[in-house]
Amino acid sequence: MRGIVALVVLIVAVLISMPVLADTPIRLPDCVDALEQIVVLRMPVPVYIEEGRFHRDITASKRSSELARLTRITRLSCGKDPIVRGQQDIDAHQLYVARSPECRYMWGRYATMMTPGQGITREEIARHKAIMDEKCPATSLDHHWLIRDTGTVNDPDLVPATAPQ
Repeated sequence: MRGIVALVVLIVAVLISMPVLADTPIRLPDCVDALEQIVVLRMPVPVYIEEGRFHRDITASKRSSELARLTRITRLSCGKDPIVRGQQDIDAHQLYVARSPECRYMWGRYATMMTPGQGITREEIARHKAIMDEKCPATSLDHHWLIRDTGTVNDPDLVPATAPQ
């Protein structure tokens, strides 16, 4: 009987510690995340990954292996039903927009606007926030491949549409 109780206690302890393991930076993305990352990696532009405060560019060989890994994930985790898969594609596009250089610029600009002493009116902040709410939902950027900003993004009208055309 004590052996069974000890085994149950051990299993509970392992299960309680699992969320800590699940929070490790390297994890298998779900279908939508993998679809979005495939779009980013297939683009003929420089991409990088944010790891905390540091950026790491991708090499050509790493890009190929990442694409292969993400393709396997989509085969295993994406819906087979055309309606489900269509919704997953739409969600992936919205995630792509949210992680775009344009939306990252919008979030940076908003942070600057919220800094005291900037001389920005509440109306300007509200207008900017309304654009962000419509086009740039908050999302995690850490540990995802991102398109490098070339420094030319400064217009909120450049934010891509949130639904595929």
